[in-house]
Amino acid sequence: MLSLNIRWVGEGRMMGGMHASTSGAVADEVLASIASPGRVLTVTVRRALDGRLAYAVQRHCQTLIAPSRLGIVLRDAAPLDAGLSLARQAAGEHRGTVAKPGGARRSVRYAYRQLRLDLLQPAQAGRRLAIVFRVFDDGLGFRYEFAGQAVGIAAELSEFVVAPPADAWWQPAAPLGACPPSVRKSRLADVDLASLPLTVRTGDGIRIAFDEVAPAGHPAMCLRKIVGQKLRVQLAGAACGEFAGHAGAFTTPWRTLHIVDGGARSYFPEIMRQLGDGDGGAPEELSASQATGADSTMPR
Repeated sequence: MLSLNIRWVGEGRMMGGMHASTSGAVADEVLASIASPGRVLTVTVRRALDGRLAYAVQRHCQTLIAPSRLGIVLRDAAPLDAGLSLARQAAGEHRGTVAKPGGARRSVRYAYRQLRLDLLQPAQAGRRLAIVFRVFDDGLGFRYEFAGQAVGIAAELSEFVVAPPADAWWQPAAPLGACPPSVRKSRLADVDLASLPLTVRTGDGIRIAFDEVAPAGHPAMCLRKIVGQKLRVQLAGAACGEFAGHAGAFTTPWRTLHIVDGGARSYFPEIMRQLGDGDGGAPEELSASQATGADSTMPR
């Protein structure tokens, strides 16, 4: 049973490290930028002139994830990756505790900042897509959200372009039911198709572990090297001719990056697993905040 103790701190278009730009479209328009509570990590979302979105991640002003693509390919419909315009945005900070199973500590405190971008695709009858980021000091997660739309996901276009040269510890993706291959160590640029988690280490000791927090019924995620150190999500079901079909509101799994310096202790994976539990409905901490009369402009 998940135990949550939630405190709503604040929200707005600008709040201690959160800023969302509404300037006119240019070749590389900044839609939003949000920093973690301790200003360790910063995520910036940009939009190109054709409406394609990309995000980037910095740690203490060092670029770890260079601009990386965002988007979804739909079955029997135009992709949700271009011609996107911003309809609404909301940002807020969340603090609380989650139960910690086992060990001397019975609970773990967390703090993160959340950014939600509600997007429209005017050329496709105003189709809607939301992208939500949760940014902690030691990691981040993002996912796509659909409200009241029957869609079939054929592929996901999310990318992770690792900026500094890095080594990787990874397992080649194997067919379901097959014995998993042994873990390999190589240059990140030499990775082919990797199962999760995939861990990289940069030359200055920063470790990034790529993983997911997946609701039941969604195809598992692998990472395919495209070129250099650019990785792209590949849904396991898509390789077998299967798709993630949904009717009504639903979310994709959280795509998570656990980012630490050396062997620093971090509970980020456990916190994300607990906060990401459920069937993809509204985040539990937002529901709890709304129940106590918190700001009603936050997404449900």
